[in-house]
Amino acid sequence: MAYNNYGKVYSIPTGNILERELCNTFGRYFEKKSGAIKTSEFRWSTKEEDTKQGTDAFIYGLPVDFTCNFKNKDSMHDLKVGIRIPGVCNIHFGVRTGNWRFNFETPVLVIGFDTGKRLKQREVKTIVGTISCWINDIIETGSSAYWQYCDQL
Repeated sequence: MAYNNYGKVYSIPTGNILERELCNTFGRYFEKKSGAIKTSEFRWSTKEEDTKQGTDAFIYGLPVDFTCNFKNKDSMHDLKVGIRIPGVCNIHFGVRTGNWRFNFETPVLVIGFDTGKRLKQREVKTIVGTISCWINDIIETGSSAYWQYCDQL
């Protein structure tokens, strides 16, 4: 639970929980891999980067947006590649060049997690609990499709 400015309790939207937990999971992956999180490999975006550039994190310098709302992202090109994690979710990849407020200076890799239904907190836990053994595949598939698309711009 979180509190708004008036001290009233509200629940954090599931998408925000997914983003936070995926960033934590990717951060732990890089920490295990290198013994410490190197900012050249992974770093969280700042609040301003999230707002103005649509990023949740940077992976090897590549701006990344994690989402459970892939189909409704504006200014996005679906890369038509994905990864299926049996019994958990499908992962889709796209490139986003802006949002309703800003055009992004650098295109952003969108990584969408789709369970086929509205995501609930227990599905977030399942995705996060399963994803660590797929991180390398996610990074390779997403970055390869991203650079192939950006080379055509």
